[in-house]
Amino acid sequence: MLSKLLDGTPREVIGRLNPCEPELISFRHEARTTCDGEGRDSSWRVVHCLAVDAEGKIAGVSGEIDGDGVKAVPQAGVAARLSDTGSNTPVKGNIYCTLPLPGETGLPVHLNGRFDLDSSRRSLTIDSGQTGAARYRTEWNHLLVKHVLSEAYAHLVEQLAKDFGNDDPERYYAHWPTVGLPSTKPLDSLASEVFKKLAVSPVIRVGNSDWRSPGAVKVIPPDWARLEDPLRAGDWSIPNPVLSNNVLNGFRTIKQPLKSVSPSLVHD
Repeated sequence: MLSKLLDGTPREVIGRLNPCEPELISFRHEARTTCDGEGRDSSWRVVHCLAVDAEGKIAGVSGEIDGDGVKAVPQAGVAARLSDTGSNTPVKGNIYCTLPLPGETGLPVHLNGRFDLDSSRRSLTIDSGQTGAARYRTEWNHLLVKHVLSEAYAHLVEQLAKDFGNDDPERYYAHWPTVGLPSTKPLDSLASEVFKKLAVSPVIRVGNSDWRSPGAVKVIPPDWARLEDPLRAGDWSIPNPVLSNNVLNGFRTIKQPLKSVSPSLVHD
């Protein structure tokens, strides 16, 4: 499926994409590694995405930088570990441009994309006063994060809700991005873009196995903790478990804070 989508020149690939419907491919990847005769099995949720923006910026920038061995195709992906027989420690996320780049992102997932790399081939091209083609290369990385990588990450969260959201909701929410991480450009905008896309998706667990969009739930103020069980027993769509500050702050950052239960709502 992915190879078929990538067949052809960048212009042909982009021309087949619908700005309103990103191409998303999700699958479970099983891996086995052996060291000194000891086997280790791991399972991963992987999401690939190809997408373009409605304004045509990706198509325009791709046309400017395509060539000289560069195939500017708007493709990115995210991977989260589902299980690992050799380790229970959280994943320390890396960023890949096919091959891993130095450093960790601070996220609990790995990121991959057809980024533009600087002359060292060890870092993403970032804005440092470039002009001409260099300016387009910087813009390409920003567009890839905003429109493609964020789509992949948001879809990953939706898939993880199905993988283990009901069995281990705390672990599920721990895979959400953190605003401000990574702190380096162009990835510093990733978390906010992911939260914007999650704002309309059924990614908040309520009750024991139901899921609602963030706009359809109501959170309980900290000083109302003793009313948590009675409110959950009613038809209030109260998140279960209580949402972490990371999730709440993420929606506040994009100016879409979750609604709270208030005395007036309870009275009505």
